[in-house]
Amino acid sequence: MSRATPIKKILNRLEWEQFVKVIPRTGSMVTEIQFGRVMNVYQVRFGIETLEINLTKNHFSPEDCTQLEDFYNTCGRLLDPKNSFCLGFVHRHDTGV
Repeated sequence: MSRATPIKKILNRLEWEQFVKVIPRTGSMVTEIQFGRVMNVYQVRFGIETLEINLTKNHFSPEDCTQLEDFYNTCGRLLDPKNSFCLGFVHRHDTGV
């Protein structure tokens, strides 16, 4: 009975999420990233974070609420699927890069 190695588990997960294509007896290949798919991830993340803010907003100071509202409005404008540059800006703003 063979056990899957940690690397094999990771590759299986990446293949399941369609980030990698595993070619039997040959190797693995990174798939092309589709902009629309990435935008969908950010849109879902934006929705979840909005819900989190609404559930916890009573614990924020007025300054925090103002800053969050500004960030929310900026993200709302940037999550335009027709604008391919917006995603990079959201990522830089979110990570501080």
